[in-house]
Amino acid sequence: MGLHDLVNYKKFADTFCIDPSFKKSVKAKSNQGIYYRELGYILKTGANWAKPIADFTLTIERPKDQIVSFCWKGKGEVKKVLQNDKVVQYQVKEKDFLPQHDLDVLYGIDAKFFN
Repeated sequence: MGLHDLVNYKKFADTFCIDPSFKKSVKAKSNQGIYYRELGYILKTGANWAKPIADFTLTIERPKDQIVSFCWKGKGEVKKVLQNDKVVQYQVKEKDFLPQHDLDVLYGIDAKFFN
């Protein structure tokens, strides 16, 4: 089953907060082939630390020709902080961060990178 099919499954879409824009990008790339990679970050164990993380910064980077989707359930707002001819970076910053959820990231990768 390909990414084009998976984005329509509710559990899969909810895990990665797949929005209509991401679905549209997958559909546009599906004729040439698109692969995906899931990446999970364990954050919840940080809630067991003696105190919150004073200055927390999370940066997610993707190559410009890939797509990415993820859910951020913290208080901070996800912002696009860099976009150039090679990469796009998203970043969230929080003060006194106490992780309550893990983070799952979905990368959509053109098939041409696997040939």
